[in-house]
Amino acid sequence: MWIERRHIYILLCFVFCYSALLAHVLWLCVSMM
Repeated sequence: MWIERRHIYILLCFVFCYSALLAHVLWLCVSMM
């Protein structure tokens, strides 16, 4: 069966961006303390 590769790339990009944003927020919280 053929899986749309574009969806996988979009999902990977979303996960990467989300984790990067989460890490940035965490770093901001730590630097504020």
